[in-house]
Amino acid sequence: ICVFVKSRLLWIIIAAFTAFIAVVGLYHHKTSGHDVCADEIISYAGGRKVFISGWIVEPVIGYADRDKIVLKIDTIDNDMNAVSGCRIQITIFYKDGGFMRFVRGDYITIHVLPREPKNYKNPGSFDYINALRRKNVGLIAYINNKDDLSVRSDKAKRGVLRTIDGVRLQLKDIIRNHVTDRTALGIVTALVIGDQGYIGQDVRKMFASTGIVHILVVAGLHLAIITHLFYLLIKFLLSRSKYLCLHTSIPKLSLLLSMVPMTAYIFISGANPPVIRSGIMIAVYGIMFLMNRTQARWAGILVSAFFILMLDPTALYSISFQLSFIAVGSIIAFAPAITRILSALNIGKGNHIGRIVKYITGMFLVSFFVTIGLGGVTAFYFNTLPLFGILLNVIVIPVFCYLILPLSLISSAAGFVMPVISHYIFVIVVLFIHIIVNVIHAISGLSAASVKVPAPSLFELFLYYSAIIVMLNAKRIGPKTALTALSMLSLLILSDAGYYAYRTRWNRDMSVTFIDVGQGDSAFIELPYGKTLLIDAGGGAYRSYDTGESVVARYIWSLKRTHVDYVIASHPQIDHIGGLGFIIMNMNVREVYKNDCSPDTDVYTKFINAANRSRTAVYTITGQTVLKDINGAKVELFSVPHEVCDSSSNKDINNTVLLSKITYGDVSVLFTGDIEKDAEQVLSYTYQSRLKADIMKAAHHGSRTSNSEQFLSTVKPEIVVVPAGEGNPFHLPSKVVLKRFFEKDIQVLRTDRSGAIRITTDGKHIKIKRYREP
Repeated sequence: ICVFVKSRLLWIIIAAFTAFIAVVGLYHHKTSGHDVCADEIISYAGGRKVFISGWIVEPVIGYADRDKIVLKIDTIDNDMNAVSGCRIQITIFYKDGGFMRFVRGDYITIHVLPREPKNYKNPGSFDYINALRRKNVGLIAYINNKDDLSVRSDKAKRGVLRTIDGVRLQLKDIIRNHVTDRTALGIVTALVIGDQGYIGQDVRKMFASTGIVHILVVAGLHLAIITHLFYLLIKFLLSRSKYLCLHTSIPKLSLLLSMVPMTAYIFISGANPPVIRSGIMIAVYGIMFLMNRTQARWAGILVSAFFILMLDPTALYSISFQLSFIAVGSIIAFAPAITRILSALNIGKGNHIGRIVKYITGMFLVSFFVTIGLGGVTAFYFNTLPLFGILLNVIVIPVFCYLILPLSLISSAAGFVMPVISHYIFVIVVLFIHIIVNVIHAISGLSAASVKVPAPSLFELFLYYSAIIVMLNAKRIGPKTALTALSMLSLLILSDAGYYAYRTRWNRDMSVTFIDVGQGDSAFIELPYGKTLLIDAGGGAYRSYDTGESVVARYIWSLKRTHVDYVIASHPQIDHIGGLGFIIMNMNVREVYKNDCSPDTDVYTKFINAANRSRTAVYTITGQTVLKDINGAKVELFSVPHEVCDSSSNKDINNTVLLSKITYGDVSVLFTGDIEKDAEQVLSYTYQSRLKADIMKAAHHGSRTSNSEQFLSTVKPEIVVVPAGEGNPFHLPSKVVLKRFFEKDIQVLRTDRSGAIRITTDGKHIKIKRYREP
């Protein structure tokens, strides 16, 4: 209807109906039996390992050291009456190499402890639970031993998807056999079969920091380029036939036939939701071309959205959906402006060089306006404005999509029949990849390559996009009306900026936020009049998951802050300093304070290397030090007296902690790290009343080997904050310690139950705000 009818009223009605479908679908999704199903399995397992059998129903996601598979459950402990049909995501770790080969339809049995997925409970945190829910996954589990997994070939489901996965595995083998360079292997594998597992974190961050990470993710751009290339090839071949030229429309027939290789690439690349959505969008525009309605571009977007949301209403809340439609919408909205600019420049007439210059200028303008269109959403989700991405898109997209991508596909296909030809084509591909990666690496090293920005609120996004809409329609609504609207929006933007400027730079209060980083420590202190201090930044077993970037930084950005003045590393263990590297490299840290232990570990090396690369001053504390008197807040550091640290061992490293005490007015907060009873005894004897504090971070996550009677009597806290991971395997905080707190009438706050805990004081009074009420 949208394709044929030009009435805007009808568009509005259909858009409203689409939104209604999305909302109803989302409500149905959230109130379905999905969570009940997961709860029943958790209840049945009762905290023990169970045998879960089922079929793989999603493409396997491969990484350098692990695989992720989604299993549709058939039986539990061979009980046919157990809850079936639920989906569970299994992460299989390969510590000793020897990857297993899985395809959709495989029937496997695993011996695992099923868990509920957890979110970090902080403002600005990624909603992991709903991300899994959109895939109908309500359970997760981990396998560290391949003996806990077996494959039953007799119950495997045959079908087209299984065959496609088999082809994808063969393509992966071809690529791995011919491409030995790690960087090129990751990029080629991502482009051909949509598997990003071999892309290293350094490469991914380099592409992300320059705003071109979309190149590595198979989606609309890649699909459109492949379709376009096949369209040109088929059009060239068909136009050789005089009969076809006389009896049919070659362009329309060529476009229709190019849908076949496009569909094949969708499945070869894994048929992920973003790829399928892009395929629907291209197909809709293809239909409009066949119906001679190519000018109805907005109708095409609306029809595409309608069909996508009918298939999956929750796609409306997907980042990739939003980015795709805003990008295409930006191109359509700014197309008249691009045309006027190119006409005004008066280039591209009369010679080939002019046309090339016009083409490059056009690409630059498209990249520029798409960056403006995506600016608000990019800042909201990724806290980044990639300034050089505008220029890099002009350089990288043609090389990647018109050279590297088609050559990678050709060489991969040639590997089935002509391995020698395949090898030589891959050599050319690797050469191009190295050239482009070196260019990106050089640009990413520039300080202005990208700008980290605070997370905008929904109200700020509304103001941003309202201003863009008004400017785009200034001619239609009249200059006076447009100027009035822009003046009002500017006033609201300035008022909003003024409010946050006061809150972050001229606020007299001091706030301490104990951030939920799971089983780890992190506290962000907003000192009076804008100065900031971070004590630890959590960290975990996943080396590919950076708690500093994904949890701590996102919380700091949610506060409209982009810098940390001071960092204190309590002691060099991964659950305390694992996330500090990112903070030091990206938050303009001025000074870092640590203890005198320098263990020979990867996490400590990463921490020190980050400080060296960012040229941050690093100070080693060995006694009691008054760090600063910062705008009325007194920061003190206490080192636990200890023997010389053994750099080759982590033994007793908990008892070398660097304690921190911050006093503002009559209120003081003590941060204790992971000290044990022995260190507590030494501290109580050495510093005595200087350790007294109103608020204390429980030592070692509330472990029974810490928080002794003697130490509590020395500190005399009124409030204790326990940082611990929800459902952690160590069962912390200890019930013995909790009882000890209660007997002393100490108020206990826990991050595993309340999430982020923000304590604000004016120097006399204390206000406590929990992210989630326990």
